[in-house]
Order: sequence, then C-alpha cells, then structure tokens
Amino acid sequence: MKNKNHFAIYIGLSCLIISLLFNEIIIAKLLTSDGNITNTNKRLAIFVIQIIIFCAGLFLLIKRPVYNPTIIRKLVQNISLSIFSLIICLIISEIILRSIFPINSDQGAQYRPPHPQLGWSLTPDISYTRQMFQKNVLISHNSGGWRDIEHSTNRDSSTYRILVLGDSFMEARTVNLEEMFVRQLETLIKNRGQNVEVINMSVGGYGTLQEYLVYELYGRLYKPDLVLLSFTTLNDVRNNSSELNQIGSRPYLDSNLAWNIIPVDYDRIRTDFLRFQTKLKDKKNSVISQLVVLQKINKVFFSPKPKDWKEREIIKLGVSACEETEQYTRAWELTGRILKKLKNRITQDSSKLVVFSTPAITDVVQKYIEKTLELSEAPNHLCLEEAVSNKRLNNILNELDIPFIDLIPHFREANRKHGIQLYPIDDGHWNAAGHSLAAEKILSELTLKELL
Repeated sequence: MKNKNHFAIYIGLSCLIISLLFNEIIIAKLLTSDGNITNTNKRLAIFVIQIIIFCAGLFLLIKRPVYNPTIIRKLVQNISLSIFSLIICLIISEIILRSIFPINSDQGAQYRPPHPQLGWSLTPDISYTRQMFQKNVLISHNSGGWRDIEHSTNRDSSTYRILVLGDSFMEARTVNLEEMFVRQLETLIKNRGQNVEVINMSVGGYGTLQEYLVYELYGRLYKPDLVLLSFTTLNDVRNNSSELNQIGSRPYLDSNLAWNIIPVDYDRIRTDFLRFQTKLKDKKNSVISQLVVLQKINKVFFSPKPKDWKEREIIKLGVSACEETEQYTRAWELTGRILKKLKNRITQDSSKLVVFSTPAITDVVQKYIEKTLELSEAPNHLCLEEAVSNKRLNNILNELDIPFIDLIPHFREANRKHGIQLYPIDDGHWNAAGHSLAAEKILSELTLKELL
C-alpha cells in the first residue's frame, strides 16, 4: 500500500512541476518570436490547462489514491500505442498532403503596406514565391513598387509608351512575370517591328478611383502615349462605392457633385498593418502552424462561416442583377464620374484612354455560372450569361467617348468552343493562357481602332 501511495505522490509532484512549466511565458517563448502571446483566447486556454494540471497534481498528493498496477500498466500501454499510431498517421498524412497541396507560402498581404493616398501599395524591391496547386509563381516588385520590370521616367521619343492600370487581374499573381498580360502585349507589339514599352501599375483590390490616383501620383510622370484601364465589373463598381464596399482602408469619391475625395484613415490602417505583421511573424516562427495537416483540419472544421454570407454574395453579384438596384445605380454614377475625370486628365496630358474588360471566372465558365445561380436565393434576378454589367459599362463609356474592348465574348469562345482553360484550378484569376488570349485580342482591337 505504501509503494502504491508513493506512485501517486510521484505522479502528483510531476503534475505540479508540469503545471508550473506550462505557463504563458514559456509557451510564448516556444511559439512566438517576441515571447508575447497577444491573443486573449490563447492566453485563457493556457491558464485553464495550467489550473487543470495543477489541481490534478494537488488531488493526487492529498488523496493518494490506491491503484491497480495491472490496470494502470495496460492503460499506459494502450495510451502509448494510440499516441504512437496517431503520430505515425500524422507524419504520413503530412508527407502526402505536402506533395498534393501547396504549403501556405507568402500570400502577398505582408507586402502591401499602407499608403496615405491610395490606401495600400506594394513593397518595392522584394521577391517571394507564391505556391499554388499547379506550380510555384515567383513574385517580384520593381524599385517603384510595381509588379513589373524596371522602367525609367526618361523616355526615348521613338518609343511608344503604354501604361496599364488595373487590379489583381493585372497584378497577375497567378503567373510568372514573363507570362503577364503587360509583358506578353509588349512582346507581341515588338514582334511586329514596333518600338514599344508597356508599363504596369496595377495593384490587387484597387478600384477605379485608386487607379485614377495612381495615374495622378505616378503614371503621368512616365508620359504614356496610351493608357489601358482594366475594368473588372464584378469588383470595380462595388469598390468605387463606400455604400457597397464599406472598407475604410481605401479612398472614396464623395457622393455629392463636387470632386471631393474622402481620404483613408492612415493612422488606423498603419496600426492594423503593424499588428498583422506581428501576428504573421509569430505564425511563421511556429512549427505547429506550418503543418499542412493542421492547416487543412482548421480550414475544414474551424474556418469562420459568417451568417451574412448570402447577404454578402447578393451584394457582390448585385452588379449582375437583371434589374439594377438603387445602390448600384449610385455606384455606377460614381464610377462614371471617376472615368470622366480620368479621361480628361489623360487627354490634358496629350494621351489616350482605352478601357477593356477583365472577365472573371463567373463571366466565362458555364459550370461556375450555374453554381453561382444554384447558390443564389434569387437566381431569376441574375443575368450572368447576359453580361449586363459589361453592357452597362459600355453605355457609360460610349457617353464619355472612351473606346471599350470587351474581352468576355473572346474568353467565352476560347473556353466553351475550344475548351481552353483560362483560369487556374485554385484561383479565379487568369492563368498564362488567359493572359496570352487577352494580349492577342487587345492588340488586335487596338490595331483595328488605329490606336497604336
């Protein structure tokens, strides 16, 4: 009996020691770079586990319960075998998943620092790898903070300069640099014997107002002969409206008739960005967070599923509604004002503006259109196949006398008639074939309209 009580004492003391070691300070030093856990829930969980282990140790020391060695031995064996089997299964699963799914690599958010006028920009002079399902993509930004090769503001008078403004489709993080629309367009024009330089100043998430500001702040310094504005109706109209977008990190045009830009709250978004970088650094230094198995488990079982998902989807797809809502009417009016301002500014600089559509996957691929309608609460109110948003854009551009190149018919023909895959498996932006098709069709239309 005495020996049996001694065993309880040993286990109890061990629990007390473990509970003292299992504290926020030690855990933070093991899992974070600065020895500080900022998440309140994590701190609470550590404290609760510490109390449970401490209480268990205290109970064993006070009560000293009698145990059956045979039962305990079998229990320890079974637990050890279960833990060993679980570890082996996790190791095998990790190896298999790493060969199938890309490890969470740099996704680019940490390279989008706050900007006092634009809301955010791209970090200059950096390179990183984005791991996707089919291939790894090397992302690099030039010294100006754009995803492009280097360009100088000084120009040769014999060189025809084209400036491209756009959002994530033109930033093109799904393809390598040489596969991007801007680089392919330049190559195609040069192959015809023309001296041309195509400059990319596109950033993911930008709306038309931000693209206008990019031209004002940076683009016009390069004295382009032609400005190509990429327009994604799925996002851009909503991004131009504070009523629909409600993101405080981007500037908005005031809804009154005066040209008044509502600035970003730079101090707030800078604080948020620094906090985000700290969390990201902690995650990178945590071995546990780098395990693909745990990432997939977390994504399947613990990813937040907001209750307002359907409401957000309705707002997102409102641009494709057969009957335009009042919110989108106001958003289109703001968009028209921004396009008019951009055209006037470019014309003053003795340049020309051309707008082209950037087809999203729900504009082109039939199965995605069908799936979107299936998920919608009111599928009869959506006209995705009719591309009503592009028709609306075309009407506005006609009124402003701005040439428009609609790529949706070309993308649909390539995908539906010829079976060409234009989008990656794991992303809704264009793949290399999509960028190639866009470059070919844009060049053809520019030539036809005698804009080169």
